[in-house]
Amino acid sequence: MASVRKLLLVLLFILPVLGLGIPAALAAGRINALTAAPNPTFANKPVTFSVQGTGNCHFRLTFGDGAPPLTATVPLPYQPPTHSYARSGTYTAIAKPVAGAPCTGQASINVTIQFSTAGPGQAPSSGAVGNDKTIQLLPLGQVDELLCIWNGCHPQLDPQNPLVFFSDITPGGGAIVQGSGFGGAVGPKNALILTLTTYFHVPLTVKLENLTWVDNAVGGSIPADIRGVPDGPATLQLVTAAGALSDLINVNFVAARDVQLLDPNEENGYCSTNGTDNYCARSGTTISNISDLTDTCTQWNISGWVPPAGQVAGGHNAGLSLIKGTNGDDTYRATLKNGWVFDSYHCRPMSTDNPGDSKDYAVNADGVFPYGQSQGEIDVSWSADHCDFIEYDCDISIKGPLGVPAY
Repeated sequence: MASVRKLLLVLLFILPVLGLGIPAALAAGRINALTAAPNPTFANKPVTFSVQGTGNCHFRLTFGDGAPPLTATVPLPYQPPTHSYARSGTYTAIAKPVAGAPCTGQASINVTIQFSTAGPGQAPSSGAVGNDKTIQLLPLGQVDELLCIWNGCHPQLDPQNPLVFFSDITPGGGAIVQGSGFGGAVGPKNALILTLTTYFHVPLTVKLENLTWVDNAVGGSIPADIRGVPDGPATLQLVTAAGALSDLINVNFVAARDVQLLDPNEENGYCSTNGTDNYCARSGTTISNISDLTDTCTQWNISGWVPPAGQVAGGHNAGLSLIKGTNGDDTYRATLKNGWVFDSYHCRPMSTDNPGDSKDYAVNADGVFPYGQSQGEIDVSWSADHCDFIEYDCDISIKGPLGVPAY
């Protein structure tokens, strides 16, 4: 780089002496101005800068947001690659020669970013709220049209990208609608309306909160207390101060989530009867023959056994008469609806009348839990030694749309 600079200086000195003049590409440059368009604009939208001037210049362009600067050696004027800003605010971009370069002058410009889309789930930033209309004295025949523009009589959505998501359309999230003709006036009619369908197939309209409003963009946050609405299609529509409606924007609504324990009464399957006494914690199953047992080995009868209360829970007694012990399989099945799925399970330690007896066990037969599925089956294999009993007790959690039935 040092040798290139020396060559440029030699040429700048020799060429005039020889009467050949200085080529424009080698003439010492000067920066006169810096422009940016569009300005103002939105976060994450490209901004095109242009460095105005004459001659050849080795300069550095800083964007004011902490991004790496751009350095170039080019004839002026010059248009660098576009740059975008991640958050709302005002940023000062500066173009000036690199120290020691044969170039003079410098220029700067303030770039205003009106809204931020930086964080999923965040409410819209207040940004640079305002309008870009200037009211002027006009002939009486044009006053009505001016008022119409101010109040947003003819809102038009951006045909390419009408909606910028802060997150999914979900309770506690937010969105920005883009377009033109929304007006600068804000009054009782201004609204962003989200239309949903409840579990009972009844339309539900919700107004977005904390609106920020300018002529070409409107942002709002979605109320966090929406419930009773499953995941599914929805629409978003803008209403201006004049009461004019935009076209509908089709969106996908994702409900807030609730976590519950699986209802044993909604389970079915098979409860093994291979033991002297058998029990599975679901609708329609009972402990068999306890009142008839009198053997000293019958631990349930002697100790006043209390059945386990989990959603996948059961017990089996081998009894005195089964000299070699016994074993079997219990099956638990359930079907969830309306977007509910199996979420997690937690099993408490198994217990028998002989702790540490390796011949007594109860395990998930295939080791698979139906995570994220609406239909699930859990198989428990068990074995009890002579004069022993085995029990198991597991909590099963399910997750689904808040306020929507799971069965």
